[in-house]
Amino acid sequence: MGYKVVKFSNTLINKTAFSEEVVLLKDTDVPGLICRIGKRSKTYSLRYSVKGVTKTKKLGCALLHSVADIRKKALKHLLRVEDGFGADFETINDIINGPYLTDARINKKNIKPELSKLEKHIRPYFGHLEFNQITQPLINQFIEEKLDTLSHSTVDRLSAIARKVGRFAVDSGAHPVNVFRNWKQFNRDNARTQTMRPEQLKPFISCCLQDNNKVHQDVLMLCATAGGRIGELKRIKVTDVNIENGTIVLPLTKSGKPQTLILNSFALEIVKRRIAETTNEWLFPSNRNIGSPIHYPRGCWERIQARMLELGHDISNLRNHDLRRVFGSVAAKNSDVLTTSKLLHHGSVGVTMRYIAHQDDDLRETSEAVANAYR
Repeated sequence: MGYKVVKFSNTLINKTAFSEEVVLLKDTDVPGLICRIGKRSKTYSLRYSVKGVTKTKKLGCALLHSVADIRKKALKHLLRVEDGFGADFETINDIINGPYLTDARINKKNIKPELSKLEKHIRPYFGHLEFNQITQPLINQFIEEKLDTLSHSTVDRLSAIARKVGRFAVDSGAHPVNVFRNWKQFNRDNARTQTMRPEQLKPFISCCLQDNNKVHQDVLMLCATAGGRIGELKRIKVTDVNIENGTIVLPLTKSGKPQTLILNSFALEIVKRRIAETTNEWLFPSNRNIGSPIHYPRGCWERIQARMLELGHDISNLRNHDLRRVFGSVAAKNSDVLTTSKLLHHGSVGVTMRYIAHQDDDLRETSEAVANAYR
């Protein structure tokens, strides 16, 4: 009996009708994950190989478990069993394709950033090599080549990925030591301090309002005036907004927990305008992909930077996420650090301190106040 290879989803499993003849569906994302659909039942099972012997483990009823839960259960089992993927781990690619990606699918909410670095840098250079071919001179050569195009902090992230691959090689018994254990990190301070000066704030809003893409200009202005992360703001639905209370509930945030964004009068005007003009459920709807929210407003951001430069304000070193730092700096100047930290939903005041940029004039004024106390 053959398998029908599909990408499992709750909708697909629920809509697939019971059948007189047994139907076997095989998931594209998890090796060996099977859904058996019969006359009266739908059940999940996992087929894997241990030392050349094929085994099957029942995972549960499809009507009682979500696809996400079953995938996690299957992947955890594959990690526990020796040689769960039926492969002899001899090269770095074997470890990446086996336990590394398995662990990433289980424990990472978004594996795309890490996977991108892995596929672009680590795998092409080290993937085909056996463990005893990884030497310190080879690692040093890799670092030197990458520093020509990448920052020290990015190379440090590559180091973390490589050492993680090495740990899985040790845990799986493929090699006695972590071949990347001596890859030293630079640990450079990567904290950004860029923000806007007070005299640049109003010109910035003026340059935003001149842009033809009203949806993109509004999400950037909301970021600057409410302190939200651009990635979270662009996914706001109209139902997340409470106009009466002047708040927005952000269901998907960096911390993984829902957060409430406080709207000041300026931000509230932006939100009301977006609600009145939206074409679907999203507060910031896409003009290209009907029914979807916008992507990152990079083009609009670049046009605003160009307009600011024409006015004599160079903000070319700013990224759109720095608008959150602009909000924090302005808020801290008019309040205390603790209140600013709560507005930014930071886990600690220490994180907020990295966001707050103190202008030289502010520091000089504070220092002068100390001098006046002695007079």
